[in-house]
Amino acid sequence: MVTRSRLGRTGVALAASALVMGACSAEPEASPPRAPETSPTLAAEPSSTPPAPPPSPSPTTAEERVAQERAASRAVRTLQRYLDAWGSDGPAAAGRFLVEEDRPASDVGMPRLVSGTVESYEVQRWEGAGELTLEVTMRLRFDGERYAWDQGPNQRFVTAYLNDGQPAYLLHFATSP
Repeated sequence: MVTRSRLGRTGVALAASALVMGACSAEPEASPPRAPETSPTLAAEPSSTPPAPPPSPSPTTAEERVAQERAASRAVRTLQRYLDAWGSDGPAAAGRFLVEEDRPASDVGMPRLVSGTVESYEVQRWEGAGELTLEVTMRLRFDGERYAWDQGPNQRFVTAYLNDGQPAYLLHFATSP
């Protein structure tokens, strides 16, 4: 009876793995033969299909390089407009440049930016013109409490999202990719 129970659980786990793998992979890839397991396990064997490589920050064709540079330049211009609005109108008003979940409800308790300039950027992740992540260095100057920001150079990862019909990128800041 114990053997049937183990076999049943393993069979269900293998069937579930096969369903997930079938649903997630668009094109089946040939996998190298695997040596059989020497000991019985209750869980399914790990997938022998290698994970998909992460999106390349470097486009492969000249057209892709041009598209990436245009998208990155557009995202950096949006970031600069965000910094300008934060300095002149406050963080809540500048929130229109941020993804919905990052928008502050008010300026209360938020740092007051005196000036901000994008100094440099590098594309870290390229999903296409609709989504890219930049590693950005900004020079910021604050009046009063800075919270998670520094006076002077600040490095952040900024993901820029552009949906169809959307006039400008929406930004999301992070300290790591």
